[in-house]
Order: sequence, then C-alpha cells, then structure tokens
Amino acid sequence: MPQTTAHDIAAYYSRVQILSASKARLLCMLHEKCLFFCIKLRNNGAEFPVLAPRIQNILAQLQMSLIVNDTVSKGLFYLYDYCYVRLNAPDPDAVENVFDVMLVLFETFSRIARRR
Repeated sequence: MPQTTAHDIAAYYSRVQILSASKARLLCMLHEKCLFFCIKLRNNGAEFPVLAPRIQNILAQLQMSLIVNDTVSKGLFYLYDYCYVRLNAPDPDAVENVFDVMLVLFETFSRIARRR
C-alpha cells in the first residue's frame, strides 16, 4: 500500500477547497494565486519564462469567466487583457504594474465575497 505524503495531503486539501468554494470565492482564489506568482516573479526575475505564462494562464481564465454584457465586465476584460499583454516581455515595471492592478481587483472581489 503506497504511503501518503504531505504533498498528497496538501493536494487533496487544495482540491476540496476549490470544489467546495463559491463562485465569488473562486474568483478571489484566482486573483490571490495571480498575486502569489507576481510576488515570486518580483523576487526572482530569472523565473520569468516559468512564472509569466502561469500568470497569463490565470488572466486568460479570468477573462473566459466573464459574461461581457455591460461596461463593468468590459472594463474587467480590458484590465485582464492589459495585464496579459504587459507580461509578454520581461520587464520589472510590467510585473509591478500587473501586481498593482490585480491587488485592487483581489481586494474588491474579497469585499464582495464577504458580503454574500
């Protein structure tokens, strides 16, 4: 019988957390993971080829989750797109810029999630 590792337990906990989260909480989790990768990238620019695509993947997922039918959703779409494009080339200012935008969005969605 295979032995359960700490990594297995953490992965199981993460899956359960994602599967049981509300839609609002899932949005917060995506923004939070994006911020996590931005911080890692700020601290180690050499990881750009690995971390930038991860951030862009999250941004693409956030864009695809939108129902673009009003000015707010269009604005969010363009913010995510702006952040995605800023990460096309290694630039410390771009990472800071993306971090700032995503932090504001994370805080906003966190407030909304707490109200529900």
